[in-house]
This record gives sequence, structure tokens and C-alpha cells, in this order.
Amino acid sequence: MKKNHKYIIELKKVLLFTFSKQKPVIFDHLPKCGGSSINKYLISAFPSRYTYTTNGASSSDSVKEFKDLPAKRRHKIKLIYGHLANELFDFVHPDSVRATIFRNPIDRIVSHYYYVKRAKNNYLHKRVEDENIQLDDYCYRNLSGELENWYVSHFSGLDIHEVQKNPEKSVELAYSNIVGKFHVIGFQDDISSFIEELKQYAKINTQYKNEIVNKTKNRKKVKDIDQGTIERISKKNSLDLELFKKLYSKRKNNIIKRR
Repeated sequence: MKKNHKYIIELKKVLLFTFSKQKPVIFDHLPKCGGSSINKYLISAFPSRYTYTTNGASSSDSVKEFKDLPAKRRHKIKLIYGHLANELFDFVHPDSVRATIFRNPIDRIVSHYYYVKRAKNNYLHKRVEDENIQLDDYCYRNLSGELENWYVSHFSGLDIHEVQKNPEKSVELAYSNIVGKFHVIGFQDDISSFIEELKQYAKINTQYKNEIVNKTKNRKKVKDIDQGTIERISKKNSLDLELFKKLYSKRKNNIIKRR
């Protein structure tokens, strides 16, 4: 019965998609920014036969795999989602709507830490537990590129060493790539508005059920963390904070203009 039910749901999605004016979507999922909730919604809106994900421990491998596909097959894919999806912008259907969502960098690191502590299958979990790494030291142990100015590195296309050599230029490059290449930019503190804008831009008719996925449990809120730890996280992610403030300010200005 379950198999038949899934088949019927998939058939309905295929029919709805076939006779709609829905545009292709590519969603660049940044770690611990609410992306899993967005992924779930997008999966519900697109037939599985037309989707491709770069999620998982082998994101780089799946990016390469997609790039190696013939253009005709690549352009048949209507939904691409996952980490490093921005590396596929030049390989997807030219009408694809490019979207991503951000989170305050300090809150992102705090969520990242407590998620890794809980998720035994995460690639950082064992080392964090074995070495008893605390939150105030989490960004200082060279555990992952995700923990030091990840936004700037990711969107500038530069590695962290290149970013450190020319921080101001790196922030500007990341900012210009974001506002120049993405159609829809959102923020984790208002996922509903992001979804609504994405729905309008991509002409998606599927209702958003406001489901939160992969929420980190038993984590401290930023307001409850001591100031010294906040300062250490901020120092390691100062460029991400600068970039985030510029993007957040742009959102505020756009809202004012629309009014």
C-alpha cells in the first residue's frame, strides 16, 4: 500500500509539473542555515525523476558527476539542491532560478557545534568528542573550512588562505557574486518569506507547510553564551559577519522600497 501511495503522489507531481509553468530551481544549501527545511519543501514540489542532489559526504564527487553529464541530460534536471550547488550554475538549464539562504554567522557556528556533538555520523563528531573540544575553541582547531569565514570563501571561490591575504577584496567579491548571480536570497530567521519569494519567482504552486527539519536539539541560544566565547567566534568569522550585515541591510532596504 505504501509503495502504491508513493507512486500516486509521484504521478500527481509529474502531471502537475508537466502542465505548469514552473521554472527549474537550483538551491545552494549552506551548512546549518535552515537548508534541510527548504530541501524538503522543494522535493515535495518537483518530481523525483527531475531532481539531483549534491548533499552528503561526497558533495564534490556528485558535483563532478553532474558536470560530466551530457548537456541534454543536465538540462532535463529541474531541481538541484545541496552543498556546493553554486558550482553547477554554468551547467544547469539557463532558465534555472538560483537561490540560497543565510543565517547569522555566530548563530550558525553555535548550531553547527551542537549539531556535530549530537550527530554521530557527522564527519567531525568523533574528533570533537575524543578531544573534548569546547565551543570557545571550535573554530580554532582547523577542523573544517565550514568554521572560518565560510560564506566569504564559498561565494568568492577562494580558499581560506587566499581570503586571508586580501580580506576586503574577498568580501566584495563574495558580495558581488551573491547579488549578481542569485535570484532569491533569504535568511534563516524568516524562512516563510524566503519560500514565498521563491514560489513567486519560480512559479511554484505547492503549498509550504512550515515544517522545520534537522533542527539542532539541546543547544544553547546565543544570548546564553558567555561574551568571551562570542568574541572568539566573531574573530574567526569577522568577514562572514561583515558580508552578512551587508546582505541583511540590502534585504531591509528592499522591504522599504516595496512598501
